Amino acid sequence: DRLYVADDSSSIFVFNNASTLNGAVSPSRTITGTLFSGSAGIWLDAIHDRLYMVDANSNAIYVFNNASTINGTVTPDRIVWGANTTLSGPRFLWLDTLTDQLYVTNYGAHGIIVFTGASTMNGNIAPSRTITGTTITSPAGIWLDTSSDRLYVVSSGGHALLVLNNAGTINGAVTPNSIVWGSNTTFASPYALWLDTANDRIYVSDFSNGSVDVFNSASTINGNSAPSRSIAGSNTGFINPEPIWLDMNP
Repeated sequence: DRLYVADDSSSIFVFNNASTLNGAVSPSRTITGTLFSGSAGIWLDAIHDRLYMVDANSNAIYVFNNASTINGTVTPDRIVWGANTTLSGPRFLWLDTLTDQLYVTNYGAHGIIVFTGASTMNGNIAPSRTITGTTITSPAGIWLDTSSDRLYVVSSGGHALLVLNNAGTINGAVTPNSIVWGSNTTFASPYALWLDTANDRIYVSDFSNGSVDVFNSASTINGNSAPSRSIAGSNTGFINPEPIWLDMNP
């Protein structure tokens, strides 16, 4: 019942008792560091009590052990940084704990880079795979469906949702198996996504439209498809929605 929030600047805030929090509350812990300059995507490996963070401004990945207790100004236990990493404005990440691979959307370099041995990676290392293509423009949100070995990526610059099969092995310049794109999608600046595998449904937040668009039949969706539903309007309070999270067990 703990909430981790990357502040897009120099901190990660941790709130205990997240299920009951409301109003102007202080974080239980604040994780900072002299290296932080643009904390973006975070991933908590709860099994190993390990926190991964991408720094969009420093072009780095920080790994912290003892995620459940660290506090204050800390030095990452491991730092993936340097020319060999090819990191350029990284945004989101996804850890496949089954294969120990870390997927990172490389916003500035228009690709997705994959590091093997995520649990031990460190230093100026090269990714094991780099997924690119003419349709992958300023990628942001990412979701790996391990059950179908399918990768969903938001191409923010291309105003599209891309679906890539054989996620565990694809490499180099690829053509998506599906591209959700066109005027019917209403995409302006799609940014983050959430895949509800149980109901084959995908949620996409749109930064510019101030909306969350919902598409049914996520595994087969393709082309100029209109969302099945759209959560938008003044009552929502949305301004520029970015990351989203769906509680599947309310």
